Amino acid sequence: MIRTVFFALFVMLTIASATAQKEVFLNTDFESFASKHKTIAVLPFAVDLALKAEPSEFLRRQFLETEGLAVQQALANYFENKSNSKNFSILFQPLALTQKKLQNAGIDYRSIGQMKNDELAKVLEVDALITGTLQLQVLLSDGIEDEFNWFDLWVLSPEFGKLAIKVSDGSSGKLLWRYEKAIDRRSGKNTKELIEKLMKQAARSFPYYNRSSD
Repeated sequence: MIRTVFFALFVMLTIASATAQKEVFLNTDFESFASKHKTIAVLPFAVDLALKAEPSEFLRRQFLETEGLAVQQALANYFENKSNSKNFSILFQPLALTQKKLQNAGIDYRSIGQMKNDELAKVLEVDALITGTLQLQVLLSDGIEDEFNWFDLWVLSPEFGKLAIKVSDGSSGKLLWRYEKAIDRRSGKNTKELIEKLMKQAARSFPYYNRSSD
């Protein structure tokens, strides 16, 4: 009897973890904005850390920047690898060019959050921006193989964060699309794997996805 109850609980938790909540928003005027978009850039993500052991302020700032830049790099690399295909109706600015333009303008990870989307789009000379937020209880860029044991994963806290990817219009700064998803160990053992798995799920809801390529 105990084994039966435990197995049922195990299955329920497995299903709950595998179907982690996701939310998708699409601006009703997206097509009107998108008709003027040719190039889009990926920016560093804003990060909120809630680690078990609170680091010093100096280390915390380093962690925030490392995680935020890691998501930018993984997402930019994903899109750059797809940019020469017919999957998307927009061109993705190379990450190296985005970084160079930001550096030339004196914009770093700390100051970028103080700027408006339309200001950043002008600096980068793009029509739209990909930004986002990442909430974490672990340092994902380091990998999470040893962060959780079996009991933590299935019984205590199957989720250890949440990722939100946003697309904004470069001229007006308006939010055009947002994809939010809770993340857990199954989402990926590091940032690169997380983004690759997430985008496989989110690609067809990505507003610039060219459905005629299916």
